[in-house]
Amino acid sequence: MERATVGFGLSPLRVFLSLLSLVGLGCLIYFVVFADDSQENRVVKAPSEKKLQQTELTVDQRLEQILRFKPANDANFLGTIDEVLGFESELETMESKPGLTEQQKVKIEQIHVRNQSVVVTTMVSNKIDCEAEKAKLFRYCSQRIDAEDDQLKEACRFWLIAVPAIEFAEAPSEQTHHAFATALTTYPDGYLKTPENAATLCGIMVRMSKGGPVKKQFALKGFDLMTEQLAKSELESIHGIGNSLREFANFGDYDLPTLGERLRWSDPSAQKDLAGAFDALVKFPETETKTWVTLIRAYENLLSTDKIEETGAAWKRMWDMSSAVPTSEKKKLLQQILDRQRTRAMSIGTPFDISGTTAGDGKEIVDNKEFSAIFFCDKSRTSMNSLAKLGAAIKEQQIGYLPIVAFEKDLTKEDIETLHMVPESITIASHETAKKYFEAFPIDFFPYLLLVDKQGKILAANLAIEQIPTRIAAVKSAQRRAARDAASPAASQ
Repeated sequence: MERATVGFGLSPLRVFLSLLSLVGLGCLIYFVVFADDSQENRVVKAPSEKKLQQTELTVDQRLEQILRFKPANDANFLGTIDEVLGFESELETMESKPGLTEQQKVKIEQIHVRNQSVVVTTMVSNKIDCEAEKAKLFRYCSQRIDAEDDQLKEACRFWLIAVPAIEFAEAPSEQTHHAFATALTTYPDGYLKTPENAATLCGIMVRMSKGGPVKKQFALKGFDLMTEQLAKSELESIHGIGNSLREFANFGDYDLPTLGERLRWSDPSAQKDLAGAFDALVKFPETETKTWVTLIRAYENLLSTDKIEETGAAWKRMWDMSSAVPTSEKKKLLQQILDRQRTRAMSIGTPFDISGTTAGDGKEIVDNKEFSAIFFCDKSRTSMNSLAKLGAAIKEQQIGYLPIVAFEKDLTKEDIETLHMVPESITIASHETAKKYFEAFPIDFFPYLLLVDKQGKILAANLAIEQIPTRIAAVKSAQRRAARDAASPAASQ
């Protein structure tokens, strides 16, 4: 689920926090209410802000766990239910307090919705009969689908859809599909105005599609229904989610987000999935550009293990398929990407000039190692995380190569200050030098790593950081073997 949700460009935590994000959290529950009892006037305090926030945070964490389909396992899910039912008792006590403001009442109702949702989704995920609990949640939400508070109203409508969706995903049948379809078409306001809600429902269908042939057939029915409904939204972002869902219906079996890394590390399933994805492209040439690009990037990871012939065969098939793309602009873009990919593959074994200057101080890059690793990156979080990983690898061991980082765009003063955290053993190339690197070796995606030897020859392309030591060891072993062969009597005869 997590992966599929990231695929839609949305954070899972944001999905659930945004469902019932509350206005003015810092302004709640500052009132002390005075009430009479039969004996004397006394002070009665409304629920404290801290108490409500603690309850809310705990419920949010449980919701994230359940709806990301990482439910409590058999050993502790009953404890989860007991804990949440305890919250219900606390909330009912809070509601009985006199002097609650309307804002406080709405806040408690919002937490009630989430709380009851945790109970139901936990039980559904663990295949426990929960008709009574589901009926209670449905009844509670049904009574508030026209609430004056927009967030409460949307949350109630969403949960009247989400619970049948989860139940459909866990136990697909014509009956559960009908319940999901009915809820989806009855309460469109629960997701057509909020991309996070739409993505959550789609994610449930995506997770369902990975549960075997029977579940996949029902999931495809869910895909069709969701795509049809999302097309009715006025938001382009939700239309995009619908398109992504359609793409997943066509390519979900091949796990494209992980295909590249599986090819890199020679996972037995990777080649089969690569062939399957190619067949799907032939069947669906109107596939979105981003899916084509994902596949192009994936098989380029074969270069990291010197599978150049396999990379070439994949490139040839992709080029032939791109020629059949009906849109001329899309075809042109894809073939430009493929042209640059061919250039990168054909550059292996050719010279690469690493000379230049460093960022900030403009000093000459000192090539004092037997190998150099050129680390192409942009300023994205992915590149920065990889740069931090490179720094950690260098701190943990004595490396036998010179790491040089080349940024796609010029570094600002703030960027250079941020890079002070990078170990001094990592060289940051100046913009002029980085530009020269990019012109010599055209990059379409980041991060990207080249390994170059002392003579300036490209030894390997698109390596992972973890592959560098192994590749260097293999090169040195081959050099020693060649030297022994050259010195042997047989070689001299």
